[in-house]
Parts: sequence; structure tokens; C-alpha cells
Amino acid sequence: MESTENCIVYPNPVNDFLFVKGIKNQANYVLLGIDGAVIKTGKLN
Repeated sequence: MESTENCIVYPNPVNDFLFVKGIKNQANYVLLGIDGAVIKTGKLN
């Protein structure tokens, strides 16, 4: 079973910068557009 962490992602809607708080370990992410299309993927360190 995969463990989860609480995190905060803001602001919503995003203009130029997206902030993520509460990630303690490395994590993969997928950023989706309003239409569900993948905009960016990566890893948070």
C-alpha cells in the first residue's frame, strides 16, 4: 500500500508560479490543464 502525505498547492488558478508545501520526500508530479491534458511531469526534490 502506498502512503500519502498532506500537501498544499496554491494559488488556484495558477498564473506564472505554482507553490507546493508539505512534501517531505522526493515525489513525482503530473500537472494537468483544465481539459485534462498533461502539461508537465517531473520530480520534486
